[in-house]
Amino acid sequence: MELAALLPVLLVVVGLLVQPACLFYARAVMGAAAAEGARVLATKAAGVTDEQVTAFVRRRLAAVPNSPLWHEGDWEVEVDGSEGSAEARVRVKGRARPWPLLGWVAAAFADAADGLVTLDVEVKGAVRPSWLGGSYGDWKGAW
Repeated sequence: MELAALLPVLLVVVGLLVQPACLFYARAVMGAAAAEGARVLATKAAGVTDEQVTAFVRRRLAAVPNSPLWHEGDWEVEVDGSEGSAEARVRVKGRARPWPLLGWVAAAFADAADGLVTLDVEVKGAVRPSWLGGSYGDWKGAW
């Protein structure tokens, strides 16, 4: 009798713990992928294109299971770090579909619309520190 009364409560508590954990994991992987992409973009070697950096970030995002609870649809990856820019920026956006009864919990941690929770991570990295004077050619010549 007690099991019949406690089992639904226990399952709801476990669901309340699992749903945010899945979203936090996806967001952590997104942040790490964006940070690695920004680092690659900031130290861009000759011949590396924005498309290659985007592909690099997407490979890192493969660590998130393509399941509605974790991630649904395609990743939106924005890369901005053109030549001469002082900053490299990578933005990753994804969507997850929370469990029906627990959507309000997931919505507390991220934007929610149409039953989907939007996870958005943006990482900016300085290409050159502000204190570093001279051009790259000057530094190359010094060494």
